[in-house]
Amino acid sequence: NECFRKYSKVEESYRDHSLFLFNRKRYSFLFKYRLTHYKKWARGLKKAGYATNPDYHRLLINLIEKYDLSKFDKDNDLNSILYFSYSYGAPYLIGFGTYYFKNSYLLFSEINSSFILSSLSVGYNYEFFHSIYSGVNFGFVYYLSEIIFDYSYTSVPFISIETLFDLREKRKKPVLIKAGVQFPFDTVDITKEGVDLIPYFRINYFIN
Repeated sequence: NECFRKYSKVEESYRDHSLFLFNRKRYSFLFKYRLTHYKKWARGLKKAGYATNPDYHRLLINLIEKYDLSKFDKDNDLNSILYFSYSYGAPYLIGFGTYYFKNSYLLFSEINSSFILSSLSVGYNYEFFHSIYSGVNFGFVYYLSEIIFDYSYTSVPFISIETLFDLREKRKKPVLIKAGVQFPFDTVDITKEGVDLIPYFRINYFIN
C-alpha cells in the first residue's frame, strides 16, 4: 500500500503529487495558503508530518532560494485575484472598491463616504512582510464647506500613506484591515480649528 508510482511524463507526476496532498485531510490546511508563500508551505509540510527529517522545511526553503524557484510562481495566473469590497470605518463610514492582487503587489480603487467627507482614490501597495502591505494612494476628498447653510461640496486633492493587513488566509470570508493618513493639498476645514491631515481606519470585506 505504498505510494511509489511510475509515470510516462514528468507533468503527470507533478499533478498526481498535488492531488495526493489535496485529497488527504492532514494536508488540507496547506491549500489555504497563497501560492507564493513557499516558506509557509514548507513549514506546513513539516507540521503535517510530510517528511521525517526535522530540517526538511529549511532544506526545502534553501533549495527554492538558491535556484530562485519562486520566479515560476510569478507567471501563474492563479496568483492574480480581483475582488470587489465593502468597507466600514472612520471617518468614512461606508465605501466600495475593487482590489487586484498580483503576487506581492496590490492595486485598488475605491469610493468612501460619510455625511461630512467623501473620497475617491486609487492606490498601489507592496507586500513587504507576510500579509502586511504598505503603499500610497491619491485622489480627491470632498467635504461640506458649510454644514448648516451651504450643502455644496468642495473638492481637494490628497495623497495618502497607508498600511494594510491581509487576513484572507485566516478567515473564510476574505478581510483586509486598512489604516493610514491622508494629506490634503489644502486645509480641510471640517471643524472650527481645521485639520491638515485626515487619519482613517477601515475594514474591507471582499466579494469574489
